[in-house]
Amino acid sequence: MIERVIFGAAEAAMLFGVAAFVYTGAVSHFNLGNIAGIGICLVLFVMCIARHQAVKLIAKLWDTRGGRIFLCTAGVLIAAAIIICTVILVLIAKHADMPPDSPQTVILLGCGMKNGGPSQMMRQRVDAAYGYMTENPGVICIASGGRGDDEPVSEAEMMRSLLIDKGIDPSRVVLEDRSVSTYTNLVNSQKIMEERDLGDKAVIITSEYHQLRASMLAKRVGIQAYSRSSRTSRAFLPACLIREIFGVIYTFLGGK
Repeated sequence: MIERVIFGAAEAAMLFGVAAFVYTGAVSHFNLGNIAGIGICLVLFVMCIARHQAVKLIAKLWDTRGGRIFLCTAGVLIAAAIIICTVILVLIAKHADMPPDSPQTVILLGCGMKNGGPSQMMRQRVDAAYGYMTENPGVICIASGGRGDDEPVSEAEMMRSLLIDKGIDPSRVVLEDRSVSTYTNLVNSQKIMEERDLGDKAVIITSEYHQLRASMLAKRVGIQAYSRSSRTSRAFLPACLIREIFGVIYTFLGGK
């Protein structure tokens, strides 16, 4: 009876997870995080449903030398994946907010728009930038983000408009509207910092899950990065974190 309750709850949780990942993908857009999340939930659901058959299969495999090698290898790989994911999640949490000792130039990283206007995530990042800029009236903000095929203006221009609407002096917001990725965001922003003699330190403002990878890429282009994060809505955070785990691994291996 207890087993049925436990696994019944687990099965319901996995189905809820599938529904949640489908929902967040449908209202924003499907990406690696949503797709991987759906896949993980479905695999765990099937494992719960077919747990008795799985136990019998494992026992059968263990009776052969090749089966034992396969099971041990699979176990090691699964354990390694869990450890790697855990370490990355801890580092993501650590890098979410790392403020500087003194005011520094802001690099505001863009994100996709929704229906021709700012998405919720973009507004959250702009709000975080506005908060830092009002706390530190002398800092300059580099609004960084190019224009996608389905966007009416560049992400940088949209974020600059939002900051000005909030009361930020237009002279304090510099446009970087040619980038197409986090790496080019930072490469182009570093060039602007060099041209304007702003030094090599900057507060990167982006979503909390994105700060670790942004700091890794900033170090690569010669920026000493600090962080001030916007908070992602809970419904969207799991998919963002899953996608970011892949992104961090890719960046660690030398990807841009």
